Amino acid sequence: SLAAAVPATSRQAAAKPGKPAAARTSAASSSSSSNSGTQSVAAAVAAAGGVSAELKAANKALIERCKALLNEAGFDKFREQSGAFMQGGVSAGKYHTLCVELGLTSLVPQLAALCPDADKRAALIAAHRRFLGDAQSNSDTAAAGGRGWVPPEAAMAALQEVEAKGSWTCERCTLTNAPSSRSCEVCSAPQPKPGAAAAASGKSAVQRAAAGGSSSSGAAAAQRP
Repeated sequence: SLAAAVPATSRQAAAKPGKPAAARTSAASSSSSSNSGTQSVAAAVAAAGGVSAELKAANKALIERCKALLNEAGFDKFREQSGAFMQGGVSAGKYHTLCVELGLTSLVPQLAALCPDADKRAALIAAHRRFLGDAQSNSDTAAAGGRGWVPPEAAMAALQEVEAKGSWTCERCTLTNAPSSRSCEVCSAPQPKPGAAAAASGKSAVQRAAAGGSSSSGAAAAQRP
């Protein structure tokens, strides 16, 4: 018979077609749900512009603080140059120099901490570190009336805190979250620990920025008010 001509293992597989089909259906359904969830998270990140609402609110509050310290012309210049810095039209060194000239030196660590771009944040941190290491820059700032000046020890401590607790990018969905957020605003993934890959990426960004700054012989002088 035909059945006898078919090996026993083949007959058993043919006799139970329903189980593999059900398994395939279940796997397809699971894959579809997973894809749908991934797409919804991606859509939420895109709708937020890649930046969490908490980080946007923190940036808005900081900008209002800067506005309260500046006259109208000074604030207009600050806002214009901040946009240029984020778009790559102004270097971190020049942007830092502007902040010092406007009397916003004490707020530079906060501006860096809330910067959503990791490379630009690292570059601004590197520029501020070079500035703090230049004794003449600090004495010039103090001599100008002390506007925006803070003691070097306190300034360095604030900078080290920024390096450890700046805004962070979710490894799961890529949303940039506020420094104070312990989990991602969109997908709820936990904030990476300091020793995780994200921290290593941030460290390499700081190193790249520092290397770029040291390659310019006039970098330190350019940061003076």
